[in-house]
Amino acid sequence: MASPKYEILNEIANKVQVLDNPIKLKILAMLVEEGSKSVTDISKDMSLNFSTAHKYLEQLEAAGLVTSKQVSENRLKRIFSIGDFNIDISPHGLSNFISQKKTEPKKTFKVINERGEEVQFDEKIFSQKYIKRGLPARTISNALDKVAEQVYDGITLLELRELFRKEMAKKLETITNVMEMIEESEIRGRTFYNLLKLNHPEALKMHMDGDIFIQNLGEPKLLNFVHDLYGIAQHGVAGKKPKNQSEFFEQIIFAIKFTSEFTRPQQSLDAFNYFLAPFVEELGIGNLRNSLKKLFSEIEDLKQEIFICLDFNNSYAEKLRISYATEAKLGEKTETYEKYRDLAKKIALEIISLLALQKYNNVKLVVKLWDKDVPQSLPIGTLLVKMTNVHQQPNASYVGFTRFGPDWASWFGTKRVGEMQEVIINLPKIAATSVSLEEFSDRTARRLNECHQMLLNMAELTVGEFLRAYNTTLISAQRERWNYLDVWDCVYSISIAGLPETIAILSKRYAGQDLQSVAQKINQKFLEVRKKYPRIRINLKQNRSESICKRFSKCANYKINFDAPLPISKILLIQKYFPGGHIEFVNKDAVNKNFEFGVIKITSPE
Repeated sequence: MASPKYEILNEIANKVQVLDNPIKLKILAMLVEEGSKSVTDISKDMSLNFSTAHKYLEQLEAAGLVTSKQVSENRLKRIFSIGDFNIDISPHGLSNFISQKKTEPKKTFKVINERGEEVQFDEKIFSQKYIKRGLPARTISNALDKVAEQVYDGITLLELRELFRKEMAKKLETITNVMEMIEESEIRGRTFYNLLKLNHPEALKMHMDGDIFIQNLGEPKLLNFVHDLYGIAQHGVAGKKPKNQSEFFEQIIFAIKFTSEFTRPQQSLDAFNYFLAPFVEELGIGNLRNSLKKLFSEIEDLKQEIFICLDFNNSYAEKLRISYATEAKLGEKTETYEKYRDLAKKIALEIISLLALQKYNNVKLVVKLWDKDVPQSLPIGTLLVKMTNVHQQPNASYVGFTRFGPDWASWFGTKRVGEMQEVIINLPKIAATSVSLEEFSDRTARRLNECHQMLLNMAELTVGEFLRAYNTTLISAQRERWNYLDVWDCVYSISIAGLPETIAILSKRYAGQDLQSVAQKINQKFLEVRKKYPRIRINLKQNRSESICKRFSKCANYKINFDAPLPISKILLIQKYFPGGHIEFVNKDAVNKNFEFGVIKITSPE
């Protein structure tokens, strides 16, 4: 027999029972969207018999879902309006519904105590010894509510306690079963967490202790992704090459949606202006802005953070064919994208102008400079990349704060790749708990080695699980299918958090230590480890995530400082020691200074 407190749910049950066909739901939707209507209006709009419409409205009104009133225009008629109701039968909704209603008063009864006296049952006295031993009062009260259905006047205290014990045992059994089912489900789940639990349980302990933070412990998804616009131009995404600008943009949107299945919401369209140039040449640049607005609006709706990367005078365009050599006629020289250098620059300036005028939440800008000329009027938030440094060439791709360098597989290794995992090291904790500079250096090297080993051992498993979970191929116009993701070339990152704080700690203890020398030593330790295990693509970078730094601060009882202790010009010098990604925030007014930087993010002048 159901508890009396659940009788208050009859109101919800009546409403749900009335909604026994979709036509009634459509009537409610019409009243919400179009306002009050008469029976005649509804019967005409929904192609219903008048009698059927009238019957349905009567039922809906009886359940409190609609209301009606008589109005007099040319003649008296009845107008129906949507009622004020809320049907939420989720667990949370049912709980809220019950808590808002007045429950029936608790059942009172008499109990025979140890002395043989019949006394009124007092829940407070009964609960005391359980509460003293740590049992929550609410848990006791809930159990007694269930027991109350079985008690009677004159029940002995011993019998009551036995009923209570059995009820608590049932609750415990339910909790145990639920926890076992959840654990069993997690074991079956193909997550990075489960793989680590089996292969590197010590890594999970370090994660929980705040020594490291492991990104991407859930389902196997890339943390970010770099699109191959060159590949889209040559292969297409559904067996058909784009013939014009409109089709090119449509296929880009398709590719973003496709990769969203296996990527967290950060993606990059690299060398966008160069690969767009052949399509713009046919229509002219005059109509480009409206097409870009449409593309960027569609990107906004996808809820994916997309980085539009623009190249100014890139050095690899002269080597990149516009079409595959197999498409060229016999003896014909294949043209390269060098042909579009000037047009690509015009397209880039048009995009910069548009993004400076119109604010987009999900469209981000990356400007890659192959010479010293900095474009004017760059929007706040632009990532400015200096490509003249040797380690950037022939190309490096950027997705937010992550860099995909060409050292792995030249230009082709910077496309159709993402970041599989990132392990972030709490470096200030090592610095704060080391008694000497030598110990700090040794412990840092040891932690880098541990993270490296973990990623090496996990790489094959994570790739296997990834390929098991997702289809990463598209139909090609050149051949049957093409891989839109080179999963074996994806990056595994080891990141350093709290580098400025580490410098502050070490500088206070050991005179003469500066930002550049410490970063150089960390990089040397990393390279020594990586040389031993060259099988997978592991990068070293700095992590600037505020949430993770706060987490590390809490675990180590100190604050990680976000304000760099050295001038920005000196800080930028350390970027070469973190080739996997290191972005500094630079005042907009200072952008034109001749900094030796890898990547900077333009901030407001204030």
